[in-house]
Amino acid sequence: MSRRNISYVKGGTDMADQKLIDEVGKYIDKYYEPVKDDIKMDKEMKSIFDKITKFRKKRAEEKVLQEEPLEESSLAEDQSQI
Repeated sequence: MSRRNISYVKGGTDMADQKLIDEVGKYIDKYYEPVKDDIKMDKEMKSIFDKITKFRKKRAEEKVLQEEPLEESSLAEDQSQI
């Protein structure tokens, strides 16, 4: 093998390959359109998410309040058994 063939084997590009790469690059630049985000956050969506968040927090607080009397009553039962 000559020196020229070794450089080609190690990853050198042929002129035809470079031309093809350039053509593909131009095609991509011309026709490629990035994916557009279909969902955009607006004021109405934000207010809905805020309402959902408040509702979830309120529910979690109510659940904690409901569990507290159960814990107190179970502690009272445990003490009365002693």
